[in-house]
Amino acid sequence: MRIPNLNADNNTVSQKNFPKYLKICLFIVANSFLAYSVYWAVRIPFSTYDILMFISLPIFKNSPMSQSFSFLLIMFQEFAVAIGFLLNLIAAILAFQSTIHYIKSNKKWRKTLGRALVFEAIFFILFIPTSIHHIVGTVFSMAGADVFVGLSYLLQVVLIVPPFIMLGRNLKNN
Repeated sequence: MRIPNLNADNNTVSQKNFPKYLKICLFIVANSFLAYSVYWAVRIPFSTYDILMFISLPIFKNSPMSQSFSFLLIMFQEFAVAIGFLLNLIAAILAFQSTIHYIKSNKKWRKTLGRALVFEAIFFILFIPTSIHHIVGTVFSMAGADVFVGLSYLLQVVLIVPPFIMLGRNLKNN
C-alpha cells in the first residue's frame, strides 16, 4: 500500500500520489450522498403536501389543534424541513461536482466544496424549528414531542454548523 506524500509547499495530499482506489471510494461516497439527497428532496415535499391536505379537511378545521400554537409549530417545522432538504440537494450536487473536479485535478474543487459545506450548514440550521417544536411541545404536553429528540437536533446544530461554515469559508478563500 502506497501512502500519499505531502507537498512541502502547502502540506496537502498530492493528487498525483493519491491512490486511485481512494478516488474511486470518494466518487462512490459522493454518489451515495447525491442519491440520498435526491430521495429526500423528492419525498419531503409530498409529506408537506399531505399535511396541507390534512389541515384542509373539515374534521381538522373543527379540532382544537387547528387554532393552537402547536399547529403553527408543526407547520413551521414542516416547511423548514422541506426547504432544508432542497438545500441539502444543492449541497449534494455541489459535493458531487467538487468530487469530479478533484478526480480530474481541477483546482475548482476547493471552492465548490466550500459552497457545498455552507449549504449543508444551512440545512443543519433549519433543524432549529424541529428542535423548538420538540422542546416546547414537551413543556405543553403536545403529542409526538420528545425533549431528547429536540435536544439531539439542537446539539447537531451546535456541533456541526460552526465547523462546516469555518471550513467552507476557508476552502472558498484558498
